[in-house]
Amino acid sequence: MLDSIDGDNDRGRFDREVSQQNLETLIIVLLRDLASGDYPYRTIKQFLQFLKQAQESGVPVGPVFDGAIKDLTKRAFHLEGPSREPEIETKDILCAALRMIAETISTDGFARGRRSQREQALDRAIKEKILASERRSRENGWSYVADLTERHLGKWSPQREAGKSSSRLRKRTKSDDFDL
Repeated sequence: MLDSIDGDNDRGRFDREVSQQNLETLIIVLLRDLASGDYPYRTIKQFLQFLKQAQESGVPVGPVFDGAIKDLTKRAFHLEGPSREPEIETKDILCAALRMIAETISTDGFARGRRSQREQALDRAIKEKILASERRSRENGWSYVADLTERHLGKWSPQREAGKSSSRLRKRTKSDDFDL
């Protein structure tokens, strides 16, 4: 029985892997339910499946949690390869958002202060993503920001400074004023 619990044999390793996969799925389902606000039926079902399998096989929960968190973190945030290099800003946004969510739902007395800090970090991460996208686009002869704003807000023409007049602007006459 000890070999099975420690995972020193094939059956123990298999049981631990299955428990870890169940826990990973539970965390993913929990995040989906949290984001959607739906009734957590899937979360409860997955949690019970995880518990049942772990109890039946005698797998220690601590190492399973450790393995699941490490694997999920790697899959979520370790974006590798030359084509993924710009995705570092996306990783920073995801991490900052998860930290902000954690502080948003936290109930201890210091949560508000931590949430404010996390919100500022999220804002910085989003700005860095925009700036990095703009830098890369300018290296290729176009503007990410201009393209983004034109596509979603329409073409923008800069307004004249208040002190400068234009020949196209007509001078208001006294009859244009209203007497109230």
